[in-house]
Amino acid sequence: MQKEKTILFLHGFYASGQCVPAVALREAFEGKARVLTPDLPLHPHDAIRLIREICDKEKPDVLVGNSCGSFYAQMISPIVGIPALLGNPHFKMSDFLRERIGSHQYKSPRADGKQDFTITEELVKEFEEIEAHQFDNCNTSNKERVWGLFGEEDTLAHFEPLFLEHYLNSYHFPGGHTPTAEQFKTWYCPLIEKLLQESARRLSIKLIIFDFDGTLGDTRRNIVTTMQMAIKEMQLPERTEAECASTIGLPLAGCFRTLFPDIQEELIPRCAETYRRIFNENLQKITPEAFPGVVKTLKTLKEQGFTLTIASSRSRNSLTELTHNMGIADYISYLIGADDVKEAKPKPEPVLKTLAAMHFDASETLVVGDMAVDILMGANAGAKTCGVTWGNGSRKELQEAGADFIIDKMEDLLGVTEKI
Repeated sequence: MQKEKTILFLHGFYASGQCVPAVALREAFEGKARVLTPDLPLHPHDAIRLIREICDKEKPDVLVGNSCGSFYAQMISPIVGIPALLGNPHFKMSDFLRERIGSHQYKSPRADGKQDFTITEELVKEFEEIEAHQFDNCNTSNKERVWGLFGEEDTLAHFEPLFLEHYLNSYHFPGGHTPTAEQFKTWYCPLIEKLLQESARRLSIKLIIFDFDGTLGDTRRNIVTTMQMAIKEMQLPERTEAECASTIGLPLAGCFRTLFPDIQEELIPRCAETYRRIFNENLQKITPEAFPGVVKTLKTLKEQGFTLTIASSRSRNSLTELTHNMGIADYISYLIGADDVKEAKPKPEPVLKTLAAMHFDASETLVVGDMAVDILMGANAGAKTCGVTWGNGSRKELQEAGADFIIDKMEDLLGVTEKI
């Protein structure tokens, strides 16, 4: 089943989620899309935090802003990879507010019932600091995905020239700074429809689920060294580097069962605990790194609008630490570790749990990994699969597992996403 389209509307400074444009948007898309119109906090850092939280949770297909809402949408769009329509964007909110220091009331009702607010010098400074960096995340892949819509009778904000220094698509409508309901439905809504269609055409695959070890993180040395040290400490027979490496991608219990088919079952928890302790100790000496091209490619994919997650056989805590240490945590929206599932790879549960949590369908999903178990996990869930050859599995193993695509370097994934 195709996911319902979602539009996130960001209102102007004096407005609320019940303002005229918000109501008009909900009316125009009733039965066609889910429209979110939250009340934004007064302070810009709080507003940006709330918008990011909504984007992470609700996965909107398009951001729509007006005035100050467009100021926020422009900054957030390239970070979350969501296209945006900026209605009469006000890129100099500090100047606007400096002339209005004092007590005010919102012009439309807010959900919390609080209609009074105060513009202070401190608030002006908060906006001023953010304005200095508002275009820092503007990037090549986003230039065509942020559109501007400017009222020809707008006497408050005149920022089309500044907009065109960073973006390509600019439109006009015969109205003022705050559109009427009729103007919004006549001029804003058709562009929103078009952005939704462009987004759908551009991204048939919307979710990419990555394996971690051997796919994103070069952890082979850490894993093999730790496994051999744990085996020695547990006084088990020695195993070669190749034998240890062949178990990468399996849960720890599965690793020990594979290496020692006759091992006593009661020993396995002790083996796993010994491994975890030694692995954490080794992290201080052997620092895992991201494979070449991983950080840059993840950044590009995120900017292009893909949702990126990880499904791994290591623990969630370990994943959290390693993704932060490697500088990729900001690009990853969701983590599944071995401790989050009952049935690990090659069973489909890690993928199915991710789909349920992120509200995607298997038809919108690509699973990327270096081992046959990753490919089988994705295929068993009904997703497309892509094998990578720089990890711990061979091209032959990936082919035999039925990988839809196989790539030799991380940057090649950008080409795969264009083909699907």
